[in-house]
Amino acid sequence: MTSIADETGQVLVRNEYENRTLIGQAFVNGEVYHYQYQNPSNHVYADTVTITMPDKTRRIISVKDSVPNYIKQFPGVQN
Repeated sequence: MTSIADETGQVLVRNEYENRTLIGQAFVNGEVYHYQYQNPSNHVYADTVTITMPDKTRRIISVKDSVPNYIKQFPGVQN
């Protein structure tokens, strides 16, 4: 999904991807968020994501617990 528009066609958010992974979002109000994924365990999914907020501060969020078990148990996936 590269963008979301309202019923009038105004784009509310534009998504930016790199290798099919979301790396940025630009909202209609001018706010821009950037995403960097950390994968120290070398899974096919990220352990954490660093979000650069519109004010340039960063937040680190653990996401590995939100990955569904069927992804974690996929053949060849290390946990």
